[in-house]
Amino acid sequence: MTSAKAGSTSFAVPEPWTVVADGYDAHTRGFLARFSLAALDYLVLEPTFHVLDVGCGPGTTVLQLARRVEALTAVDFSSEMLRALQNHLSQEGIENVTVLEADGQQLPMQGERFELALSMFGLMFFPDRPRGLSELIRVLRPGGQVLIGGWAPVSRSSLMGLVFDAMQAADPAMGAPPPDLSSYQNRQVLEQELRDAGFVDVRTVEVEEHQTWPHAEAMWQAMVEGGAPLKMYQKSLGPAEWARRSALALAHIKARFPKGPVRLGSVAHLGLGRKPA
Repeated sequence: MTSAKAGSTSFAVPEPWTVVADGYDAHTRGFLARFSLAALDYLVLEPTFHVLDVGCGPGTTVLQLARRVEALTAVDFSSEMLRALQNHLSQEGIENVTVLEADGQQLPMQGERFELALSMFGLMFFPDRPRGLSELIRVLRPGGQVLIGGWAPVSRSSLMGLVFDAMQAADPAMGAPPPDLSSYQNRQVLEQELRDAGFVDVRTVEVEEHQTWPHAEAMWQAMVEGGAPLKMYQKSLGPAEWARRSALALAHIKARFPKGPVRLGSVAHLGLGRKPA
């Protein structure tokens, strides 16, 4: 079994997601929603379902799913992400979503409440992923489905590959991280952790999605404003030093895409299974 601490990262605390919430909502949510829509095609959905979304962010999956089920509970540990979600729910007149600020490793609800529990790109950051999965299976009804989303290695993502190349052009110490085979970058780890948690009929699939920006400047702005890693890196530098490094990174991207548009993609791993009936 994978170490209980295998998922521990600097993004397992609310601060990065609170800092980036508005930019994430504006620049990242729409792209990630494509993965959510693709993932929902692998599920059996009924209009009577009660659904749990852990690490819901500003509603990336919630907004795709709310009108297809009876009720949805959205959980996140970032109050600013939940504020963005509440704004969308109000604007779209969606009234069947309960929003909870909570830790997905200790869900504040009784067991066997949901027909579907999911976490798209949330649980992968948990310090204790097995505990998070044990909470999901606890709150699922017998026969209920689970969906977990995680990222493939950076080498499979033309988008993140270019971002890391650009940052290395600005700061030679910032190369792309090596693959983490103890994480959900490894499909076998995702499958095994689901099985260890007690899920059956476990499988993983890959989904690739692309996004297009009109020019390099728009792409770089989206990465800086909508990505927690770059937003925290920007915050760690003074304005002048960030401006210098950002200009170097953008120059690298413009050299690759001198006349726009910029089309790049990412690959996600989806873990699927169900609680024994």
